[in-house]
Amino acid sequence: MTTPDSAAVTVRPAAPRFAIDRRVLGKGLDQCRIEVSGGHVEWLPDRAGRPAHRWPVGDVQLVAAAAYNRTGRILYWHQLLFCAPDGRTLAKSRRLDENTFGQIWPDEVLAPLAAAGLPVSHEKFGSYRKLNKAHPGAEPKWLLKQFPQNAFVGGLLLFGLLVLIAFLVTVA
Repeated sequence: MTTPDSAAVTVRPAAPRFAIDRRVLGKGLDQCRIEVSGGHVEWLPDRAGRPAHRWPVGDVQLVAAAAYNRTGRILYWHQLLFCAPDGRTLAKSRRLDENTFGQIWPDEVLAPLAAAGLPVSHEKFGSYRKLNKAHPGAEPKWLLKQFPQNAFVGGLLLFGLLVLIAFLVTVA
């Protein structure tokens, strides 16, 4: 929404169409917003508990990035990146599949930001390595940093394997 008195622009993500997406995305989506006002850009992240970020308008640009996923059913993972002029990633949104990202951050939602002075671009990359090369810090160096639940699942699988081996050794 734009207010003519302050020339401020605030955009919020649109609600996804499906209830399952709303439950998966959690409470952070309700408070998420990008605000351009008073020569500053403010980002309240789409994950609950993450701190807000604030930059001068000229020191940040918004990139809607898509990285090709070589495995699985999802072809591209999308996310918003707030980048410095040299391409470094200052902050980022959560990674979403193409359909959900298109529902939450459609072009109509992001369009008013460009008029307020925040450059918005759309970029596609063939791999996460290329994305991280263009925008350092966009992807974590370790998968477990992004998905800590994988460590738990891996631990459970290792424990199950050890129990199976112990069982086979005692039976034989």
